[in-house]
Amino acid sequence: MTSARADSKIPLLLRTLKELYRGRGLRHEDVATALDISKMTVKRYLSGKGLSLAILERLCQLADISLLELSELATQSDQASMQPLSAAQENALAENQGLAFLLHLLMTGWTPSEIQAELQMADHVLVGTLGHLDRLGFIDLLPGNKVRLRTIRHIHWAHNHRLKSSFDRHLKQHFNKGFDHPDVVWRYRLVKLSHASVLRLEALFEEWSRTADALSQDDRKLPADQCRWHGVLVAAQPVDLSGLGDMGTPGPGRQESFAVPLK
Repeated sequence: MTSARADSKIPLLLRTLKELYRGRGLRHEDVATALDISKMTVKRYLSGKGLSLAILERLCQLADISLLELSELATQSDQASMQPLSAAQENALAENQGLAFLLHLLMTGWTPSEIQAELQMADHVLVGTLGHLDRLGFIDLLPGNKVRLRTIRHIHWAHNHRLKSSFDRHLKQHFNKGFDHPDVVWRYRLVKLSHASVLRLEALFEEWSRTADALSQDDRKLPADQCRWHGVLVAAQPVDLSGLGDMGTPGPGRQESFAVPLK
């Protein structure tokens, strides 16, 4: 960049840009293909090496954002990252599943017009919902139902008690088929893990969820009738194996053996 002040913002700009890429499911190889450069060069650029103003502007174009908008978003997100969700934001997302879903789509690169077409929303419903998100401070609602995100902060649903409780209620609506249903894809492992390994597992869950987002972004290029919405869940919890020691030997009051499903 051309000044010390601009140079000092480069790490923040790149961090924000990488978050935008993650939200849209853009991987290093996707950026490399779009810019006709190597994956290694992309990594160098996103670490601030060999970066010029022209290159940064090209990187911004892949996220459908201008350099000026990236700078504004980076500043807003940096300030917002220091603060938790407000009570109003938390309550609104916890109480309104549709509002939370629309915000998720916006943060993963969907435009309001794409969302309206996908969900078959009436104009007044779309405008009202976008206005609600604007008043909550998540977006700026612009003329023509265009939006500008005020933050790219990732909302950790599983780390917020109020949102987690709401998620638990709605989750049961999505996972209403048995494991033997042909549309259900699943894997199960029963493993003994240390606390450190559980933390590592959680990090892998986060990495895996970004891969799922990337697959979804790739499939947005396909005709609509070739794709269906899927609820995708990765989870782990402690289990009690105290009844497994007798290996299913029938005893007083015991009619069934303990089965450990693996697939």
